[in-house]
Amino acid sequence: MAKLEIKLTEEAQKRKEEKPELFGALEFSDYQVLIDGHQPTLLTELNLSMRVGELNTATITFAVDEIDIDADFLAALEAKIEADKVAAASPEETTEDTTDEDHSEEGE
Repeated sequence: MAKLEIKLTEEAQKRKEEKPELFGALEFSDYQVLIDGHQPTLLTELNLSMRVGELNTATITFAVDEIDIDADFLAALEAKIEADKVAAASPEETTEDTTDEDHSEEGE
């Protein structure tokens, strides 16, 4: 499992010590976020879920300025999308809705 750390930056800590009355609201820029000791760049959103009796989870969103995707990954992704389409269209996988029109000859 990954280790998530959220710590007050040194600059924010100094401001808090100097003027604690002005340090009430959470400012995202006042905190350093580390995942396994690494700070992700261009972080835009962080969602935490901490519930009793469940694993803690975090969803992190960040901006990407460059994408380099392997051709094999793209082929596998395309195959998965096609397989999902076929499974969704398969009559064995779906339940059929019956309407009055389907049984219009019955009971006439």
